[in-house]
Amino acid sequence: MAKVSRWLLRWLTTYLSQIFLDRPEKLVTSLVLARTNCAVEPSQQASTANLPRKLIMTIWSHALAAAALLIIASPASAQDSASRSDEDAASASSAPGDRGLYVAVSGGLVLSQRLRTDAGVSAELDDGYMALGAVGGHVGPFRAELEGSYRRASVDSASALGIRVPSTGSVSALSGMGNLYLEPAIGLGTVRPYLGGGVGVSRFRAREVGAGSLGGSGSLPGLGTFSGSKTVFAYQAMAGLSGPVTDHVTASFGYRYFATPSASFEAPLIGDVQVRGLRSHSLEAGLRFTF
Repeated sequence: MAKVSRWLLRWLTTYLSQIFLDRPEKLVTSLVLARTNCAVEPSQQASTANLPRKLIMTIWSHALAAAALLIIASPASAQDSASRSDEDAASASSAPGDRGLYVAVSGGLVLSQRLRTDAGVSAELDDGYMALGAVGGHVGPFRAELEGSYRRASVDSASALGIRVPSTGSVSALSGMGNLYLEPAIGLGTVRPYLGGGVGVSRFRAREVGAGSLGGSGSLPGLGTFSGSKTVFAYQAMAGLSGPVTDHVTASFGYRYFATPSASFEAPLIGDVQVRGLRSHSLEAGLRFTF
């Protein structure tokens, strides 16, 4: 319909040009002869007198036909313009690399947390770090990926029966996750918010964890240190902002919540201890490379 409307407009322009540019001398001649009293034969006067009226009626008929054609062509032309505007707007709102495979890397700060047990003993962890890599693909606002990550934090202190003492050792988690993201365009230009979640497995590990002496060095006599590992189910949730750096590189900054359910460990002098799961809050920044 758009092609037809453009053809009609071109034909109309050519048609009107032929009327007003190819026949002006006829219009001028007829008007001059009508207004002068030159001696002409009666039959010529009648013909000359009717010429301006006939020409005017012809022009009016052509003008009415042109108006009808414009009325027919205008809605199609407007619809074509609106379609082009919608396409331009959609193109402007889409960020580079909306389709294809990608590789992502990121790192961040794991905020301090507490590990609790059913034995009444808890451990305070220092701020730690995290690093992760992922391979995935995206179509429009949706992304799916496979992720590998590593988290580690040192044990700061241990508490039991209201007594808090310095502690030693570290805890870590090596995880494999499957994630799904929603990254819509909501009128922020090329910057997009994202929401995501994932599930997988995590290898939780404690290394040389022990309660230090009140003097602040070594472990309490007879208690020793504890080391162990457990593979458990894990889940996480992510939120943040992303934006293009180049056509194939996207930067992101966000928040990540990572958790595991409870797991049991064998601790010295205590026996079987149920750790109430790892709960970590992280701030992260990363880059995504699209192919």
